[in-house]
Amino acid sequence: MLKNLIIFAFCIIAINASGELNILKHPNSIAFKGNEKLESESLGDVLAACMGKWVDDAPTKWNALFVIDPFDLADKTLTIVVEGTDHLNFNDIKVKSFKMIGNSAQDSINAASSDMESSGTQTYALDTNQFSESLMMLDDVPNQIAPLKGTNNLKPELHSEDKDLLTKLAYIKELATKFLTSNKTQSMFNIFIDLNSLAKAHGEKSAAMADALKIVAKTIAEITNSAGEDSLVAVVAEKAEANRAKRETVDGASAKDLNLATYYNEDYPVIFNIILWFMVVLAFSVLAICYAIGSMDPGRDSIIYRMTSTRMKKDN
Repeated sequence: MLKNLIIFAFCIIAINASGELNILKHPNSIAFKGNEKLESESLGDVLAACMGKWVDDAPTKWNALFVIDPFDLADKTLTIVVEGTDHLNFNDIKVKSFKMIGNSAQDSINAASSDMESSGTQTYALDTNQFSESLMMLDDVPNQIAPLKGTNNLKPELHSEDKDLLTKLAYIKELATKFLTSNKTQSMFNIFIDLNSLAKAHGEKSAAMADALKIVAKTIAEITNSAGEDSLVAVVAEKAEANRAKRETVDGASAKDLNLATYYNEDYPVIFNIILWFMVVLAFSVLAICYAIGSMDPGRDSIIYRMTSTRMKKDN
């Protein structure tokens, strides 16, 4: 039994994603303290709370967020999710970091954006996996922006993945800076950067990947420098572990030795309920019939006794 529990726990850890939440900018009305871990599925609730939004049925219990002035919360929120790494180095800017558990940060942010949009908050999204479609949904997008400058390891003239990343980062820098410096209030801008294609092209531990992470962190830091006092800038580094643990039984072990439960078809619950309640109704029906027959008056209720009983004739 102990062996099975250890194997199960190891499998859960193997498929669990690791991540990090970095707060680069926040209004003075809120504060982030401590080092408590945050569930990724609760990230949307945290962002909504920072903007003063009511969170319905929130299961979030995160003691790292402190609201100092509830009447002067964040008016603009910029959230950047970087997929493909679990850590970003921001050397030139003050950052408050928290470990994250799970890999549902993007889903949580999208759900929070939908809820806030229904309540009147302007929401925008830019996804590098659907870059052209995302640009069409935004306003005042420049027709052409020069890509960011490459490095010795990132060569846009040789690798299409490098050129694609540097071009998208240039657009992200332009649009995010314009968002933070605009006069828009109660608005949210979500950016999703996927580095998995670059990691597949060069390798996760390659020098090109290291340069890409530096450029991404530098670009985000430059965007943050343009944020006002009423802005919240949050960056999520998220990396899903693709490899799963391989479970093997001990040599010579059989299904009986493993004490496995009996396999049932998916229709088993339906059939079980049909048979169960049919038997219950049938039992009560038989009981009612037996009770009715047992309490019957043979002289009055039965037609058999009426047809076979003899009657005395009377002489007129």
